[in-house]
Amino acid sequence: MTGAIYDREPAVIQSQSNVEKAVRNEALSGGNEIAIDLILKNKRSIFSDLPRIAEQAGLNREAVSYHYALLNMYLIRSGEDAFLAWKAPAPRR
Repeated sequence: MTGAIYDREPAVIQSQSNVEKAVRNEALSGGNEIAIDLILKNKRSIFSDLPRIAEQAGLNREAVSYHYALLNMYLIRSGEDAFLAWKAPAPRR
C-alpha cells in the first residue's frame, strides 16, 4: 500500500484483524507518501481485505497494489482474473 498515511502509518494497519505484520518500505517511500508492506494471516482473503484496510487507513483503493508473482506461488488468484473465467465450450454442430 502506498499513500499519504502520515503519523498513522503501520499502527492503524497493524491493528486490523487479518494483518500479521505491517512494515514501512523505506525503498518505496518518499515525500508525503509511505509504502507499507503487509503480511496477512489468511493470504486467501487479500483481494477483499486490502481495499478495506486501505479505506480504514484513509487511503483510496488505488493505493493498493499486489505482488502477483508472489501470490501465484501461493496459488492465490484474483476472482477478476480473466484467465480464471471458465467458459463452456461451444456446442458442436
